[in-house]
Amino acid sequence: PQRQWTFRANTGSMTPAPLIDSNGNVSLLLPSFDSKELIALSLGGEEQWRYAAEGPINDTVTIGNIAGDAQPEIVGTVPGLQILFALDKRGELLWRKRLDGKTGEAHAVQDTGKPIETLENPAWRWKHAVLGDLTGDGLAEILYADRRGVITALDGAGTIQWATTVSADRCEQPVCVAELNDTDGPEILCGDTGGTVHCLDSSGSILWSVRLGGAIESPVISAALEKNSSPVVLAGTRSEEIVCLNNMGVVLWRAPIGGTMDLGAGMAVGDISGDGNKEIVATTRNHLLLALDHTGKRLWQFEAGAQFRTTPVLYDIDNNGTGEIFAAPSDWRTYCLDGNGNLLWSLNVGNRMDSDPIIVVRERTTSLITTTRDGIVTAWKLEGGS
Repeated sequence: PQRQWTFRANTGSMTPAPLIDSNGNVSLLLPSFDSKELIALSLGGEEQWRYAAEGPINDTVTIGNIAGDAQPEIVGTVPGLQILFALDKRGELLWRKRLDGKTGEAHAVQDTGKPIETLENPAWRWKHAVLGDLTGDGLAEILYADRRGVITALDGAGTIQWATTVSADRCEQPVCVAELNDTDGPEILCGDTGGTVHCLDSSGSILWSVRLGGAIESPVISAALEKNSSPVVLAGTRSEEIVCLNNMGVVLWRAPIGGTMDLGAGMAVGDISGDGNKEIVATTRNHLLLALDHTGKRLWQFEAGAQFRTTPVLYDIDNNGTGEIFAAPSDWRTYCLDGNGNLLWSLNVGNRMDSDPIIVVRERTTSLITTTRDGIVTAWKLEGGS
């Protein structure tokens, strides 16, 4: 990879998201873990605008059509203050909504004797809103799971449509909107720190809840793994396993993964073998990047030089019909592997990465975007992927 440009944000780690407007213009949106600012960059690395929220945004923003104006809107969250907000593509505030929930609430003391972070101080918390069309009108609703164990649905104007308490335990991760059943609307999946996966219908009613064991502190995902098959539910736990459930919450298999999946580690699904089925590619805090087939059988594993606090990204960079794997552990490198787990190349990005790499394709140029803990954003030109 060849360096294209570098931008210094003078802040901590950032979780980028690409914004594409109706004219095909692309921006990179950069919220910071330790700053209240959201920064928009052009694909050339020039700053376009900044928006200052009331507190740390701490995770990526979500982009989609919530207003019906054929333009993308930006939805962000301030987890420590229970605030959701929406911006237009120019960074102008459309609305702000504060959810219920006492801020500054003290939680229990950890085994180390240090107090767990309060709701006011979210610390390392990967938490963002998710968009999904719950009503079938072509506009996305906004879904947010919080530390009270509550999932809230809002419309594009920021009006609460429903709020469902799913658990007495914390929901630390974003929900997943999935089409599990042949019903009028999608289902909503969420895991909690008690180790339970919850499934709701589009109106917020709980369909089922299944306790798996260890805390679920990475996003629950859903995908059809086999050709012409129904979607399944996948959850990674602190019991060092991935659990696969069917659409009714019945456990199909459990696969040991040799490390916890939390603090940013997670799963991606795609066809990396070329057989028409989808594989599961996962990262763990125990330095491992690994692949499972649709039955949970481990296909291969790759050990990095440090723990993973990021989720792998799959993209077919050489246009051969199978996805390559891009992964960024905490050893200051980004790795690219083929579908068999062979290392194609690694790149020294200059500091630790706490957010996923992203791939942007624009005007026949494919770029890898990396953001590091010292506030540096870098675009790298990749060969292929046109």
